[in-house]
Amino acid sequence: MGLIILMTTTPKFLVGITQKNFRGNYLRRQTISNYNNYVAQQQAVDNFNAVQRYAETDFFNAQSDIDKQVILESYARIRNNTASPADVMVVQNYFSRAKLAFESGQPQNLQPKPKTKPAPNNFPRTSQINGTSSGGVSQAALAEMLQNKSWNKIPPNYQKILLRL
Repeated sequence: MGLIILMTTTPKFLVGITQKNFRGNYLRRQTISNYNNYVAQQQAVDNFNAVQRYAETDFFNAQSDIDKQVILESYARIRNNTASPADVMVVQNYFSRAKLAFESGQPQNLQPKPKTKPAPNNFPRTSQINGTSSGGVSQAALAEMLQNKSWNKIPPNYQKILLRL
């Protein structure tokens, strides 16, 4: 006969896992419940179908590729009941922005505005930067000049550069 051990309590290492899973599942159920309440409120509005159609087509097409991916993945997690509160917030904010754009009569082919201004294209030339040894001429070109030409045939500005090296 073997020794049989009966466990009357849950081992400590399983208690932590069980509590974490319970909290995670509770939070997930609560999140999905809040989302379903939000959807029910939105569906009660008269123009819900038109707003939803606009949000799924024109407004969605005007989003950047990254925004589209984030929205689609968040919505997929909501449908699979694995959404986090952040996923619900992404979808709710998107729908709210679409609804606002629809109600304000915003043009439907509007592209998103860039969030940053492009950098000015007035960067200094190499010769304008302090500490450049060549003034626009590479060190390899100076070395070749020094090897192939006599000192008197090297232009005076390049002679000054070579003397500083």
